[in-house]
Amino acid sequence: MLGNFPGEHPMMTIPRSMPIVMALVGTLFSTTVTAEVIRIQITGTVESLNDYDNALAGQVQVGQRVTGYYSYDRTAPDQDAHPGNGHFPQDPTKVSMSFEIGTLTFASATHAQPHGMYIADVANNSWGDGLHVGSAMNNLPLPNGSRVDHMDVDFYDPSATAFNSDALPAAPVDLSDFQEKNIYFSGQGSTGNYYDFRVRIDSQQLSSDDTPPPGTFQIVASITDVYDPGFAFGGMLQPGVELSGSYRLDLNLPDSDPNPEMGHYQHPKIAGYGFTLRAGGYSFQSDSTTEPVFVDIINSYSDAMHVLTNWGSVQPGALQAYYINLHLDDNSGTAFSSDALSADAPDLSKFAEHREIMIGGSDATGNYWSVQAQIVSITAAVAEPAEPVIVTPSSGFFVRQQLVELAFLMPVGKQSETISGTVNAEPVSGWYIDHCRHEALWSNGREVVICSDIHPLLRPGVNNLTWTILFTDGTSVTESVKWEIFE
Repeated sequence: MLGNFPGEHPMMTIPRSMPIVMALVGTLFSTTVTAEVIRIQITGTVESLNDYDNALAGQVQVGQRVTGYYSYDRTAPDQDAHPGNGHFPQDPTKVSMSFEIGTLTFASATHAQPHGMYIADVANNSWGDGLHVGSAMNNLPLPNGSRVDHMDVDFYDPSATAFNSDALPAAPVDLSDFQEKNIYFSGQGSTGNYYDFRVRIDSQQLSSDDTPPPGTFQIVASITDVYDPGFAFGGMLQPGVELSGSYRLDLNLPDSDPNPEMGHYQHPKIAGYGFTLRAGGYSFQSDSTTEPVFVDIINSYSDAMHVLTNWGSVQPGALQAYYINLHLDDNSGTAFSSDALSADAPDLSKFAEHREIMIGGSDATGNYWSVQAQIVSITAAVAEPAEPVIVTPSSGFFVRQQLVELAFLMPVGKQSETISGTVNAEPVSGWYIDHCRHEALWSNGREVVICSDIHPLLRPGVNNLTWTILFTDGTSVTESVKWEIFE
């Protein structure tokens, strides 16, 4: 993904049913705006640290690797009337940021905190171009009680050539355009000690909200026993009904048990950990903000793994879950090689004795119920990376006399439904297009869309082009290129 390319994404519709050569009359682009949360995944390196009073307990060190994401909503209104400054207050229930550093997670809260704010700002003026996304006093505390007051993602280009407007970018910015590209963290320890550190952003890419967080495992089980004297589930849960979903753990937690054969991992009271399961039209969700999720790993004469949650919800209906537990037992002691948490899913073939999920709770009248299921499979959840659309020519330098034909090479097995685009943050009009045609590279069946000479829309100097392709399967991909024209 190249460049930072602000502006809306009006639609250029290219129906598949039209002839290969199309006479494009009138404007093929509209300016319909829909909700558009841009989520960007980053990697980085801690470059500086001030923690003289040890508020972070040594868990953050210079040179440490950082992973995580930040996001912003491009449909948030600009509350700064100045054409060179964009100020976009964000709704923290729609956007978020979260960064993993060693054993710590620095994350924004998913609801508005008193005196807190989540903002995005864009500068495009003679002083320089910049992008700021920050969460101030609206963040979750660290497990040791330390506050996270500020998390600020900042990009600055003193040459003022990175942006063409003060609109929020539709794609990750091109890091090579910016002299400064950092994330700043600051906060206060539980005893009042202040800390701050800076992370250099090394890479970033567009991410989907569907990307499973690290430590997420998908699970499938079959119900073996149901106790429901109050008929809370209306007979919908029976032996043989599938129970499926996922559970999420923090794989960077420290082991609080000094015994090398016993691993005990207590999660912080943060949303998102524990189980999300479904069966018979009901969903079972751990409440990891009320009660922590515990994981016990035993690696001794016999091996075992327990994931324990002591509070949860059930939907629909007025039901309460008291526990949702996973239980694996191996009496041979060969399933694990240590008591550490692992990113690999447990090998169920090693657990002949027990591999169960147990859920229990009560209904609105106090009748106790319980469900037990035999686990069929556990797999580590890995998101398939979105295959990019290749825009050609790619970013580069051109002279005005060159004939430039715009082309899109679609992913294997994908067919385009519509294409939207901007050039220098301006909607692309249909008048410049003489024809676009759909072809295929017959060696692998990839669709190619070729459009005519785009020169009339290009200006001398840097040109930022952003394209979003909506496919017939409902998915979409955004790609950008930067062309510099010499005359």
